[in-house]
Amino acid sequence: MIAIISTNMDQSTSDVIDWLLFYQKDFIRINETDEIRGCNVNVDNKNVSVILNINGKDLNLSEIDSIWFRRGHLF
Repeated sequence: MIAIISTNMDQSTSDVIDWLLFYQKDFIRINETDEIRGCNVNVDNKNVSVILNINGKDLNLSEIDSIWFRRGHLF
């Protein structure tokens, strides 16, 4: 999965997302206005997982293959 960090109305990001949709690539867009409500770290004998809650949806960071930081910032 590709994580895209951007601003809400950035047209270049939207253009790239159109291509990702065309090529049926898995992605998540995280805008600077999205609310990161929590972070859970789970540790067992073999694995460590970090799960962010963004706008009420859980995102397991182990599912992220690459990150494109277009612009903006996260709180």
